Amino acid sequence: MTALIPSLPELPRDWGIQSPKHVARTDIADVYRVQSRWGPAALKLFKARNSRNEGRAPHWLEAMKGPGVVRCLAHEPGIVLLEWLEGPALGDICRQGADRLADLELAELAQRLLSRRTPEQADFPDHASWCKALWAYEPQAWWQPEDVAALKTAKALARHLLDTAPTPHLLHGDLHHDNVIRTDAGCVAIDPKGLWGDPAFELANAFRNPKGFEGRLMPACQAGRLELFARTTGLEAERLAGWAMVKCLLSSVWAREDRTLVRFNLDVFQTLRNAFADLRLLP
Repeated sequence: MTALIPSLPELPRDWGIQSPKHVARTDIADVYRVQSRWGPAALKLFKARNSRNEGRAPHWLEAMKGPGVVRCLAHEPGIVLLEWLEGPALGDICRQGADRLADLELAELAQRLLSRRTPEQADFPDHASWCKALWAYEPQAWWQPEDVAALKTAKALARHLLDTAPTPHLLHGDLHHDNVIRTDAGCVAIDPKGLWGDPAFELANAFRNPKGFEGRLMPACQAGRLELFARTTGLEAERLAGWAMVKCLLSSVWAREDRTLVRFNLDVFQTLRNAFADLRLLP
């Protein structure tokens, strides 16, 4: 059954919106290609005007504006107008077999973003607040013993990483292959969440992505990713590895009703545990 495409709400006249074409649907939004007074643009219309964890995106885009970051042209509650980007997502490049090239370009973009210094702002949550839900998370009835052990390890890793955290940076918070578009001008990040935290967290979700890439469950592939990410960004491999493992359980907290996704997250955790077996992640 074909899903109905929602009609556009009334938009500010000075945006000059014309010729809308529905191009994508995510769990939380519909995306249209439109013509605007700024030129071709992407109009992101959040369901029920609830932008959820992307509510701070316009503020992050403003704070981090410059090369490598999509331009926010205008926004209202539940609606964001962005410059239109031509080019494939790094996720598409990865799924087509050039995964090492996609990983490298992702890490290079992360390094450029982390090199920008921004004053701390109250608009964004800190890393500790993101981890609060993890402390209260309990194993589910269908979990195997190794899954219970994974949760215990993730909690210990998160506490250790927070206790030893370096100076926080303003992070994208969800920087992975499908949130980066390769344009003629270079790679550009989209769909930020916005977070103050450990720079080593910036690539944590990349280990769970992109969707459809079989290497996510291959220890050798994940070990190679870690080496490439650490070498390219100059970040500590142990902290990159630790946050990647924590992120698997954090994502399980947020998807607790989706048994399939929780199972996948736990499987990725075990893959990472095997891939990083030679690293000392806890004191």
